Amino acid sequence: MCHPDLSRIGQRAPLFEPGQSGEIQLSRSEPLFRGLRGDAAAPLSTQRVSRAPVSIRVRDDGEVLVRGGCASELFVEGERVERELRIPAERVERGLLLRLGKYVLLELALHDSAPLPKLVLPELIGQSPAMRELKDEIARVSDLELSVLLRGESGAGKELVAAALHRQSTRRDGPYVCVNMAAIPATVAAAELFGHTRGAFTGATAARDGYFAAADSGSLFLDEIGQTPADVQSVLLRVMESGVIQPLGGQLRAVSVRLLAATDSDLEAAVAAGKFSQALLRRFGYEIRLPSLRERSQDIPELFAHFLAEELRALGESQRIDSLHSDQDPFLTAQLVQQLMAYGWPGNVRELRSAARRFAIHNRGRTPVERDAWLQTVVKATPVPAPPLEAAQPRREPRELSDEEIAQALEACEFGIERSARELGVSRSWLHTRIESIPSLRKAKDLSAEEIEAALADAQGELAPAALTLRVSVKGLQLQMTRLGFGKRK
Repeated sequence: MCHPDLSRIGQRAPLFEPGQSGEIQLSRSEPLFRGLRGDAAAPLSTQRVSRAPVSIRVRDDGEVLVRGGCASELFVEGERVERELRIPAERVERGLLLRLGKYVLLELALHDSAPLPKLVLPELIGQSPAMRELKDEIARVSDLELSVLLRGESGAGKELVAAALHRQSTRRDGPYVCVNMAAIPATVAAAELFGHTRGAFTGATAARDGYFAAADSGSLFLDEIGQTPADVQSVLLRVMESGVIQPLGGQLRAVSVRLLAATDSDLEAAVAAGKFSQALLRRFGYEIRLPSLRERSQDIPELFAHFLAEELRALGESQRIDSLHSDQDPFLTAQLVQQLMAYGWPGNVRELRSAARRFAIHNRGRTPVERDAWLQTVVKATPVPAPPLEAAQPRREPRELSDEEIAQALEACEFGIERSARELGVSRSWLHTRIESIPSLRKAKDLSAEEIEAALADAQGELAPAALTLRVSVKGLQLQMTRLGFGKRK
């Protein structure tokens, strides 16, 4: 998570297979770490870590023993380890921060229950469970002819996800057009989207194709869709339903456009206030929620290192990216990275990128690196203390969970797989497999069109209450509706 060579932050080393016991040595020369981008495997290889190893032993019951006593200072969750520290298995599964000396910070996890993402998306940086789930969502819907609504806080990366959806779709060779609805004056929004003929309105001195025509055979991304004027919303709905646009003053024209949209606003509240069309909201075939940065704090070191390296190259100081074998002061210390992870980042990835830029500029030509003053003015981070290591409860194996417990967890979590898996302490893939084996649980793929139509009618077209009635997840219901061709029905 932290290393004198910024390019190595985010690399991983498999220590044990799930359920395996034994002992390994962690030092400057072992084990081998590897990235997800085809990096060559290599040890920590820094003189800032002692050759004398840290011993990590996993017992048969999953308990982990970390033994220090080496030349490098060893801290686990901020606690200095002089000799030996015993850690319950479930604490390790959640991830523990292990610091070697001043410049190396590692996350120790007993095993990684989250599967590798189906798609390699280098533009979406991060390997946390939340990011892996997001990448799986992209893989799940990218090749479908679905309109997709992206929801998430400002700065969470909705534009990057929209671009990834286009690049992974069957329309990847077609145009990709981005439009910020908040930047278009209400008076010209219709003309900008659908085009106009010469003389269609005052000032229309020449005919102009709109954004829909420009995106024909490709994808159109409407950012800040909640800012769409009311009169344009109704036209937008008709276009989504018919695939036909009518430029102002012109003739009807068929277009083939996949619509992607994004918002950080509460559209349901806007519907209740009469500011957004409920029919338009329902017309989106699928929704993807982007996690905030504080929900994936494990990704902060890799993201910050990536942005910092970009800024150093722009400043002509790329030689400072790698301080592995030099005497120069590395940019990142383990303590600084922990403080970055403790901060809430209300501006999400956008704020983190800005902080990296300011950090690089603040230290341009400066040796040694100045960190404290910058940190106080930029993030004002207050580390969040970890729960005591001895406070963990005895771990239960997934196989010990009864069908009834699984059913109760699903109901309590409104049949959401991710929330239910987190509540049960199991992986999503394991829970999916287990659900298939429980006859009493409904599967979205088994729902008939008649059942779905009846549930939607009772719920006045709202997906969430309809899914609860059917006892399936909203995502599962959306996918089954797509399979059954609901998007093509009148």
